[in-house]
Amino acid sequence: MKKVIIILFLLTGVILPQTTKEDKNLARLNDLKKNYFEGKYKDAAMAYMGYEGELTGEEAFYLGMTNSALFNYRGAIEYLSKAVENSPGNTGYEYQLAKIYMTMGMTEKAESRLADILSREPDYQPALQDASLLDLTGKKFADAVIKLKRMIKYNPANFMAFYNLSIAYSNMEPVNIYADSAVAFLSASVGINPDYLPAVEMLGIKYFNKGDYDHTLQLYLKSIENNPGRNDFMYYAALCYEKDYKYDKELEYLDRAITINPADPHYWDHRGFAYYNLNKFDSSIVSYKRAIAIEEENPSYSINLAYAYVKIDSAGRAIECLRDAVVKMHPEMIGQIYCQIGHILYGEKKYADAKKEYEEALIYDPKNIDAFYIGAICDDEMKKYSSALKGYKKAAELITETLPADELKGNERYATITKRIMALTGRGKKK
Repeated sequence: MKKVIIILFLLTGVILPQTTKEDKNLARLNDLKKNYFEGKYKDAAMAYMGYEGELTGEEAFYLGMTNSALFNYRGAIEYLSKAVENSPGNTGYEYQLAKIYMTMGMTEKAESRLADILSREPDYQPALQDASLLDLTGKKFADAVIKLKRMIKYNPANFMAFYNLSIAYSNMEPVNIYADSAVAFLSASVGINPDYLPAVEMLGIKYFNKGDYDHTLQLYLKSIENNPGRNDFMYYAALCYEKDYKYDKELEYLDRAITINPADPHYWDHRGFAYYNLNKFDSSIVSYKRAIAIEEENPSYSINLAYAYVKIDSAGRAIECLRDAVVKMHPEMIGQIYCQIGHILYGEKKYADAKKEYEEALIYDPKNIDAFYIGAICDDEMKKYSSALKGYKKAAELITETLPADELKGNERYATITKRIMALTGRGKKK
């Protein structure tokens, strides 16, 4: 026998739960937050398209952040301003609004918002960080120092605060007073986080400029181990070896840098210099030529190449290089080039040709002591004593203008010129 059990639910008199307006608002907010945190920014924005209801502070905030994620910064400002208005004193909302102002380049509004936050919460780290960055950008270095030191006091492990503090001190006047502080804070930054390469590079440059090549080298060699692709660090290491006259080691790191970036002319220029000092002049010439091929307009490479040609007794090519450099140089430097040409010709005892080059040098550099002095020697060798005497006298006059009186007696060149002037003056009297 089949038993049929019929269960009847008598709903009469039972009240179903009602969905309130608050429930709908909460559900909408939760959907907005869910879409935002899942990165569905378009879905989040579309859900509120055409919505004319009153936004809560939280809704306005997430709509602002959604628009920011979509790079609609104007919309972000509109919504975040509404969030701040609806939730006065909410630091998080106001801080995000300040960040958007910074992104948009609206510096004064960003500074105002950050100042409001710090007036309420003086140790609010994100606001201190951004306010100090605005100070650095605006060259308000003393103000930046105050904020950054507050950050360090709150969190001594904040390597970025130490790094930015070094930047502030590096730019404060007078620079020589704050130079040691800049290095000290930068060293602290690198000590906390040796992987932050901008700080490593900046510290290395400061050491190098101070002539502290040992610390520079140690710093860069350690960084190269962890960052084998940093050809610029290899270049700096090479320069340290160059300063220590270790040209073989310099070449090792220059070649490593060139392997990564063969298009930097400075690498080839210093490679030429290293080979030059190792008396490998053919290799030096090859390197200088490569530097010229990369940066043809730089006259210094042509000058260096000329020196290398002189070493292999190729005076003609050396002079060609120097004349090529003249075309590329600023007028105030051209006189030096003509002097170099004169020196080469003088070394070959071509006194008349050398004298012409020294005269050319004086057109561009009327106070060039070498041009007067060695030009006078050329005249002397050609027995043009009257002209030589004028040159010696002018050279002596320029030396007295550049040296203190107490140093003249010990100046070998001045003593030689004085003796020659006396000799030529006596020759004139005899005649």
